[in-house]
Amino acid sequence: MAGGAHEELAQYGQLGDLGLELLRRVGRQVARSQGFPPPEGHAAWTDEAVDELLFEMISRKGENFLLTCFLKTVDDASLERMFFTSIRNFLIDEAKRTERGKLRRRFAARLGADSRFRAVAGTSP
Repeated sequence: MAGGAHEELAQYGQLGDLGLELLRRVGRQVARSQGFPPPEGHAAWTDEAVDELLFEMISRKGENFLLTCFLKTVDDASLERMFFTSIRNFLIDEAKRTERGKLRRRFAARLGADSRFRAVAGTSP
């Protein structure tokens, strides 16, 4: 897409208005559709909660996050997919850090070691 977020990143080396809007839109999509709980202090995935999530993700991943996303993509569609995957993976990592996530991993390890149980593929994080 000419004049899109990917081109903006190529031209300026940082997120501009188009890139920020793409990142926020994808952030809302991931947060609201994947069943993750909102950040602490938020009752729902409001725009403010999504912005907080994105700020936390980018600050943890460092300055090279956007450069890495740019270098691995060729257009807005691939950049959108990269953002989606990055945000989803970040939310999965965050969920694993919670007490509930730790408990869930312990159950999975114990049940997985028992031959009477087998894993069932699921879509929830």
